[in-house]
Amino acid sequence: WQIIELFVLPPNYFTFRPWEATRVQNYGLFRGPFYPNQRIEMWSAGDLDPRGPRKRFIRFRTDDYGYRNPQPYDADTRYRFLLVGDSQFAAPNLHERDTLGVVLEREYGTPAYNYASGWPLCQSFMNDKRITDNPPRFVVLDFRPEEAVYGRYATWPRCTPVNDSLQAMLCDPVPFWHRILYQTTNDDVRILYDRATRQLGYNWLRARMNLALRKPMPGLTLLQAERNILDFIAAMVGLQGELRARGMTLVLLLVPVPYPEGVGDYVAGRLSPQVPMVHWQSGSPYRSDLASDPWFDENDSHMSKASILKCAYRIIELTNSL
Repeated sequence: WQIIELFVLPPNYFTFRPWEATRVQNYGLFRGPFYPNQRIEMWSAGDLDPRGPRKRFIRFRTDDYGYRNPQPYDADTRYRFLLVGDSQFAAPNLHERDTLGVVLEREYGTPAYNYASGWPLCQSFMNDKRITDNPPRFVVLDFRPEEAVYGRYATWPRCTPVNDSLQAMLCDPVPFWHRILYQTTNDDVRILYDRATRQLGYNWLRARMNLALRKPMPGLTLLQAERNILDFIAAMVGLQGELRARGMTLVLLLVPVPYPEGVGDYVAGRLSPQVPMVHWQSGSPYRSDLASDPWFDENDSHMSKASILKCAYRIIELTNSL
């Protein structure tokens, strides 16, 4: 089965989106969160109903570092925007022409590099030599209220990586075997090895038999959630200061998810006076954006094409004033 999967079938045969087909399992083997130099075109379903109808045609390309960009990173360009954060910016539900980085370049002529993948992987930009040698003007970080409740993004890597693999840049110890593979093999060999360890066909079968279920979020006490939210706010203010020292400006984008109730308003109220921020919570000048097209695609937890356009416009509007 696995020999056929690895050497005969296309890498997306057992997946409902390109995201799963290109996602890295062993981060000590690669420089980014996706396999480098991939191009997949397919009809995909939404992540809230992966067994549902495949409604959207998607082109998903990665650059030679394994990030979702149609063009390679240009070391001679000072990018205006570095887009970090989670899958909202990586946009697994959208064609590449509708991703935020491409929209910013196409509509506004502003160079943007899409560094988004997920937490904590997006934090690796702090130790990425491409970024530290040529810092972008703005670092745009997206998050949902849920991130504050669970205290994500509350720590940022400060270390000297043993190499430039993603795991090393995240300050995690890289297994010796992975270090050897990283130094002695090419991308094609590492992709085959990584795909073999992921067992996509096996996990596809388990899902079809209802044996693989998404794990629920762990429960939190009110005191734990409150502490996490305060840590998150403090981390964002601290990150702003650290990026300023490196010649960059932090811009936060709070995705307008209505739950947990009240958290978005609280975080926006505390952060927006201290950190440049685009949000659609209470008191935001952008609230009218929510009244038109649906913010999220049907059967998907990610922003729609129309939402990305609104985000691009508001980011440009805010950063032009800074």
